[in-house]
Amino acid sequence: MSEKLIKIGIIQEDTRNINEEILSKTLEDIRLLETCTPVVYDSSNQAMLDLQSGAIDVLIFSSITEKVTAELEAAAKGQKALHWLLKDSFRIALATDKKVAGILTIETLTEKIKAVQSSLIHDFMVTLPRIAVLSLNPETDETIIVPAIKAASEAGIFCFGAYTADTFFTGGEYRTFDAIIALNLEQIHSVFQAITLDEGVRYLAGLPWIATAPDQDQNGATEEALHNATYLAIDLYFNRKLDKKIFANPLRKLYFERGSDNEKLDLTKEEA
Repeated sequence: MSEKLIKIGIIQEDTRNINEEILSKTLEDIRLLETCTPVVYDSSNQAMLDLQSGAIDVLIFSSITEKVTAELEAAAKGQKALHWLLKDSFRIALATDKKVAGILTIETLTEKIKAVQSSLIHDFMVTLPRIAVLSLNPETDETIIVPAIKAASEAGIFCFGAYTADTFFTGGEYRTFDAIIALNLEQIHSVFQAITLDEGVRYLAGLPWIATAPDQDQNGATEEALHNATYLAIDLYFNRKLDKKIFANPLRKLYFERGSDNEKLDLTKEEA
């Protein structure tokens, strides 16, 4: 059980996204109330101000739009968000929230792969993550995707691809990876919803704050999706606290650059 009840904000500014019945059922969950204090907002502006000031610990949006992403990135002084779609250990990261043409480069995709690895380690506590990258088309695969995968691999990341989406998902190969990178939302959303049965969650990683939202179909969010978005936000909050403790005081390296055969290791010296 938690050391204190964390405060979670839930935005319900549009009942077409989260209706009253779904919200009420979520807030009636006794397990949730034993862990946190929910605060419901009808305005995203006030909710985001409270998130940034620390008045609430995490925030569940009714939906994560380009506007929401841009506002959070601006408040984070230009830090770029990593957009996740996930349910449990099935995780998909988007290389871009926009159409790929003219945006994707070897450098930007390599940086996105590194961001995915970092989020897997620090948000999801995956020690040695395996990452798959989906194919787009033969030309983009050859000139951008494969070189980016090679660059990431040379940097020590377990990254593989490019995989054709049809065979990758129908054959179940996706289950062997900790995360999958899709080039954009259009490429993957229908597959994601089919696999998660409309119980998926969106998460913006790479920011100082935790922001999640239920993924939505044409009828808005399901009760299960809102439930999952709420509990994911709580899990991420505690994962980040634990991660800070783990990396707060790393052990000093106990090796040295070899200069000559008669050079001795002095463990009493502080590192420069």
